[in-house]
Amino acid sequence: MDYLNLIRTSPIAAIAVLCALLCSCSYNQVKVEGKKNIYEDIRREAVRPNGDPEGRALPLASRWTVHNWADKDVVGPGEKPGVHWPFLPERLMNDIDAGHHVMPFLNWTIAGEKLGGGYGVPWSLVEPAFRRMSDAGLPFEFECGNIEDAMFGEAAGKRTADRYWHRPMAENPAHIRADIQGKSAAAQTGAAEVPTSAWPTGSPKGARFVIFSGHGHVYTLKTPLEVSAQGAAVLKLTEPLTAPVREGELVAMVEPRMDFWSAADPAIWEEAGGDLVRETFNAKAETWQKMAEVYPNPPMVQLVSNNEGGGKVDVSAGKVSWHYQSQRERLEKEFTPIGKDPYIIRSDRLSYAKGYVEKMSAYLRGARKALPWPEGVVKCIAYNGFGVNFEVGRWGGWGGGAIPFKHVDMYPWLAWDGSAPDFYTYDWNYATDEHVGSPHIGSMQAYTMLAPRAEAQVPGYQWQLALWDGGPNKRYRYARWGELPRTREVGKTATAITASGALELPIEGAKPGELILEQGDFFSIEGHSEYQPALCTAQFDQVSLPGEGGGGIGLFATSADIGSVGLPGKTTFADGVYTVTGAGWGFANMQTEAKGEDSFQYLSRPLNGDGAVVARVKAVDNPDAGMRPTEAAYVPNTPGADYVDPAAAATHKEIAEKQSGAGSPAMAGVMLRASDAPDAPFIMLYQQPGGRVFIVSRRDKKWPTASQLVTDKHNTETKWLRIERKGDDCVPAYSTDGVAWTTLEPVKVMLGKEPLAGLAVTSRNWPQMRLGFYSAAADVRADADGKAVIPVGTLQGGPILINSHFKPIAQGVPVYFHNYLERYEGLCNTALWLSRPRIIREFAWGDFDGQVERQWQTLMRAVDRVWTDPVLTRFWRKGALVVNPDYEAATGVKHPFWELTDLDKGGRVGPWLELWKKQDRFYQLTVPVNPPFAKWPQGYLVAFKANPDDEHALIKVWAFAYELGTAPKREWLLYVQSPREDRKAVEVKVPGFGDVAVDVTRSGAFYHLQEGQKGASRVGLEPK
Repeated sequence: MDYLNLIRTSPIAAIAVLCALLCSCSYNQVKVEGKKNIYEDIRREAVRPNGDPEGRALPLASRWTVHNWADKDVVGPGEKPGVHWPFLPERLMNDIDAGHHVMPFLNWTIAGEKLGGGYGVPWSLVEPAFRRMSDAGLPFEFECGNIEDAMFGEAAGKRTADRYWHRPMAENPAHIRADIQGKSAAAQTGAAEVPTSAWPTGSPKGARFVIFSGHGHVYTLKTPLEVSAQGAAVLKLTEPLTAPVREGELVAMVEPRMDFWSAADPAIWEEAGGDLVRETFNAKAETWQKMAEVYPNPPMVQLVSNNEGGGKVDVSAGKVSWHYQSQRERLEKEFTPIGKDPYIIRSDRLSYAKGYVEKMSAYLRGARKALPWPEGVVKCIAYNGFGVNFEVGRWGGWGGGAIPFKHVDMYPWLAWDGSAPDFYTYDWNYATDEHVGSPHIGSMQAYTMLAPRAEAQVPGYQWQLALWDGGPNKRYRYARWGELPRTREVGKTATAITASGALELPIEGAKPGELILEQGDFFSIEGHSEYQPALCTAQFDQVSLPGEGGGGIGLFATSADIGSVGLPGKTTFADGVYTVTGAGWGFANMQTEAKGEDSFQYLSRPLNGDGAVVARVKAVDNPDAGMRPTEAAYVPNTPGADYVDPAAAATHKEIAEKQSGAGSPAMAGVMLRASDAPDAPFIMLYQQPGGRVFIVSRRDKKWPTASQLVTDKHNTETKWLRIERKGDDCVPAYSTDGVAWTTLEPVKVMLGKEPLAGLAVTSRNWPQMRLGFYSAAADVRADADGKAVIPVGTLQGGPILINSHFKPIAQGVPVYFHNYLERYEGLCNTALWLSRPRIIREFAWGDFDGQVERQWQTLMRAVDRVWTDPVLTRFWRKGALVVNPDYEAATGVKHPFWELTDLDKGGRVGPWLELWKKQDRFYQLTVPVNPPFAKWPQGYLVAFKANPDDEHALIKVWAFAYELGTAPKREWLLYVQSPREDRKAVEVKVPGFGDVAVDVTRSGAFYHLQEGQKGASRVGLEPK
């Protein structure tokens, strides 16, 4: 029965059906054929202690959310999609009864009468399944969102503010800004306006909360803080003063975030943790009471927090924290710095760690006590409770969590009962599943090395993992750096489509009666889906360089493409106007997608000595107009619409017109550059099609490229641009009339003796749109003649766009289905087997519930395989990852992200580095089809600055192994996966065993190797 549809249409009927089901059987007697009671299995593994003689706990599948963020229903322009609930607890119990190994999860908000209201689930829809959980004796968890925010969050309301904020400054738990303070004029009790002075100029606009040092009360301002040029501000209070204010009394800005340097008693935090349960998220006391009555003694209850809501200050805030600055002298005496520059751990970081552990522990203790179950069975798990994710050494900010405290490597381990950090393939950088900068490589240094340390240092530590396959607007991210393999041809187009807005795609030539696409499946159209880069064309006039007799750039100028531009540019001159056309990515390191070199069109000539380049930007076109299909997504699917829906076409036209004004990343402007080398130092002052002006520069080859916004006006007003060289200083300036100039701060650029000066243009084409994918809005089955109509997805996947990047569709061209789920299964297997978590928690959503459903089935299959295959079970329990010494032998370092985790080039070592520097952390095996290790990009930020098309950064085959036993009776479990394509007879070098040739699949394959025997036996196959 379709319970989800029944719930939507008739909740009362659905409840009646579910109650009938409850009466029809005893759930704790459910048996899965050929297995022990699955309830007992799940319960036993969930509570299995770390270090158990039998080995590691077998994994369970879970999710971050019970709902799907994108609604499959059609919505109108500007409307938000609704929320569907594919994962109500009744469904999860059915999954378990079907033999799947799942940690049951509930939404934290169990309140209200309507499903989806504020992401709430009515108790009436939870109770039947909760009784089933109780009968089965299963553990369960609450998906709580950002529970750390509740202390100051909107959900807590005024009562929370009254209880926690109205305290003297030294005892206040909130973040009081040491850098944003003023002095008050005298004011009496009851005053609603208080004049103040001595605020620092440039104090941020928008501040809403202030505190006076003389009495413990935080006041809310009626209007945001507005500081004059003289540092004066009149505070208009929403409530009158509760006590008088003295002349010259300190007044400070307050941010509603937890400050762990606060000297406030941790009991305040414990009380707030209790309020989290008692008063927030609309959870009613009677609901908690009912849950306790239904299930009084669960073996384990987990509270899972996302911790991304900004509810606390981070470790870098000491300079602006009044709490830290007011105690600085005492804290510097109490905490002795650790380490050597630049990795020194100062008193601010050590005292932060101490405050975090004390106060967050109290906060979570309060939550545990307030729940209606024994405190000892409640485990608090945080997404970022590990202190770091797979960015160890890959991103400079990871060190914020790596503060050795007491007996542990990272202080958050002592506050939380466990963590579920990410194994994420992001939608905004190169952390794909086939790149050196992937979570695969990162987790070898972070999780395989640190998770065992956490389990050893913190009794009962719950090591879990979060899995995410890119963002909602990059559902098609597998095409970012190359083609997603075509799984099969489903048919050919039955008609031509020459205009944007198609919501239906008629096809013919399909197999009669065949289900050719399921809801949410991806498809592409030959000749249309291949991304076509576009050129940017800019016009300049009134161009001049010093020494030019005619005021023009002269006969000796050179027009050339710098770097790999993709499409060749050119320059023409007529009637005093230079028309420069250019493609290219722009400038290295300006954005995470940028290549490791500059690429643009440059019209230039040598500049001898000092001088200036000047030009008026007459016009800049927008090569990206209309290229983003997601922005044209929310359109009505008009009943009976023709192939091109008028409403969809009109919406696309409107968006394209808006984009042509301000949305383009293209650049046109004046430049001084040391040479025509792609990595040369330079400075450029440029204008975008929307009218904004920026400076971009690279001081020398050792410095990263820096970008600075000059003017944020979105208009097409003509601007004159100028850069003048004065020795090592380059002085940018701009004008709106060519007479009055706004001069900017000089920038030092190492231009050398013979720099080039001229005009530069780049389209900055976005590389992630290699293929234009669409999704089917419903299941599609061909008729008896092999004809069908594919309804094009109206959310992230559609409608079909025709523009400069995606060409018109001809009749009779092939339409292809692209199976991304095989690759997703490979991601699931790799994430599981690289770190062996207790729970792998999926963070996934789709254009349609059908996509989410199939992803969930895929994850459950990967988890179940660990339980059902005896060879996999043995290696999961007790296998040891095999270190590959080839990488260190080829590179001299233990891991590609060595820069922040081993000796740096200056020979300096931080305190955590002393702990870890000798520990092995590289497990990718040598596979000859992969790029050789010696040529892999290495070092800090490798995943952000590496060229995505660099063949030395793309991993064709992942391979790692586990080992069991001792010689001469050793055995190995080899795991291999190929993200892009299935491969036959791939050679893999397994240390201790030798070379072996195996077939590699996109979904991942397991092989059993035994010492003294040749070849490998495939294991982990699905039963036929």
